Amino acid sequence: MAQMQNAQSVALQLEKVRDKLPLLYERDDILLTMIQQRGDVEKVSSRNMRLPLQIRPGGKAGLANLDGGDLGRGSGTTYDVAQVTPVFFRHAVEITKLVEYSTNAPEKAIENAAKREVKNNMAQFRSFLDKVMQTNGNGVLGTVGSIVTTGLPSGVGAQINLTTPPGAALFYYNQTIQFYDPTLTTNRNVAASVTSNILLVDPFNKFIQIDNLPTGTSVGDAVVHDGLTGSQPVSLFGVPYHQTNATTGTWLNLNRATYPVELATPHVAGNNAAITPGVVRLAINKVRKALGTNQSASSSLTPRSSRKTPGSSSAFPFRKSSRKEPEDAPAISTCSSPAS
Repeated sequence: MAQMQNAQSVALQLEKVRDKLPLLYERDDILLTMIQQRGDVEKVSSRNMRLPLQIRPGGKAGLANLDGGDLGRGSGTTYDVAQVTPVFFRHAVEITKLVEYSTNAPEKAIENAAKREVKNNMAQFRSFLDKVMQTNGNGVLGTVGSIVTTGLPSGVGAQINLTTPPGAALFYYNQTIQFYDPTLTTNRNVAASVTSNILLVDPFNKFIQIDNLPTGTSVGDAVVHDGLTGSQPVSLFGVPYHQTNATTGTWLNLNRATYPVELATPHVAGNNAAITPGVVRLAINKVRKALGTNQSASSSLTPRSSRKTPGSSSAFPFRKSSRKEPEDAPAISTCSSPAS
């Protein structure tokens, strides 16, 4: 009789499962964390929150004749108020009862799936909010550069090649998205009664693949996150909304034309070239000139995030240096080359 082979003993052997779960996709929330760490957070109702601003100086300075001379009339500081309205986000997670039962003890699984999904998706939700904060308040995560509908894997309805910046940096796998026309007037998905879900995100080649492409989608259309409705949708006001040198339009219900200097972000045109230390230093010094050294960020700053901001502006989520910085230190906007 032949010797016992390994196949005859497999039923006796124990299966070893590594109890580590490495993360294999990007899930940063750096900007969101930096904002939350400031601690300047208020609980609000559904009504607008008022943000008082000391926006222009007052007083009339000059020489005076103290021997009975006229001291002249004075003036006072200009105050105004910005307003913000709460917006509400949700992040839906769904598992079956069998998943919960099959993983609720160490003897069954290396992780409790129900508990881990709550933890995972809170982190994913924060990452989503961080991405939305890279937008200018209308929820636009990218712009259609071209559309491919042939030669794709089974189940893929279309490949959307995205313009840069930001390319595909603000999307994630299995995300539900919507398409709007370039004027943000027509919601293509609503008009076609179609839901579009992301099947693949390639941040290096700047494209996403989706299951369904709404009828009428074309080059130049805006790709927005789920939940937006109607014409000119409003989402979370992100860095590009606040950091701009525009002198027209509104900022938090304040007319920029009324305060064309005070509400404009110091700006340096990079002429579509790579950002250099000299450009950054010039931007910082412009902030100092506009707000004074005491309110300006430290000049020794190092980048923390590789995520690019949509549009031609690059906002810098910086790590603080050892030098103490004021709590009200502003962000800086510099015009740069597209993200690679």
